[in-house]
Amino acid sequence: MSQHLWRAAAAVSFVLAAAPVSAQTAPAGIEKKLKTGDRLTVTTDDGWEVRGRLVNIRSDALLLRIDDADVQLAWDDVERIRRRRNGVLLGSLIGLGAGLATGIPLKSLVDNETGKGNEALATMIAMGVGAGMCLDAVLSTNRTIYRRDGAATSFGLQPLRGGGAVVARIAW
Repeated sequence: MSQHLWRAAAAVSFVLAAAPVSAQTAPAGIEKKLKTGDRLTVTTDDGWEVRGRLVNIRSDALLLRIDDADVQLAWDDVERIRRRRNGVLLGSLIGLGAGLATGIPLKSLVDNETGKGNEALATMIAMGVGAGMCLDAVLSTNRTIYRRDGAATSFGLQPLRGGGAVVARIAW
């Protein structure tokens, strides 16, 4: 009986003494997706959201500037990274199409009336491109650049009435 007690005590001590060791480094290819000055929203594994500008990508941590202070986030704690960028190319192209679609019929009408159809067409194209750029800049969204994979293993003790239990959680 005492041999079983010693084995159980040894197993519990190994579980309690085991510290989560993960020397996670920067994800492969993250340097190609991010550049210094990008506006990022970083979600940590405990649900905390940090918003700031990227200062540096190191092998062990991500460095962000938040309100004139540099904050270092270890890669172990980073759950998700989203980047906010105001892209104006797609809006400009859509605006160009809308300007042409409305400008060509207007050009024919103005040519028949005053002979200044090219000016009307150029005005409609400029208005379409400008409106598209403005809408695209206003409607920018956060795009997820990095999400940690779901593989995780953890061990712990769960208190129960009249004792306790060793809990192992494995996700894949």
